[in-house]
Amino acid sequence: MVVKAKEHKQHLRFFYYLNLSRYKLMAECLLIKFFKPNKLR
Repeated sequence: MVVKAKEHKQHLRFFYYLNLSRYKLMAECLLIKFFKPNKLR
């Protein structure tokens, strides 16, 4: 059971990093959308 708990923790960490990178990408896309038009003007 200890091994299963350990694996579960690793899975949670993996999903956490996955979501973190996804939000980072979304934030970068939003920043690009907001700042690119301003620079083009």
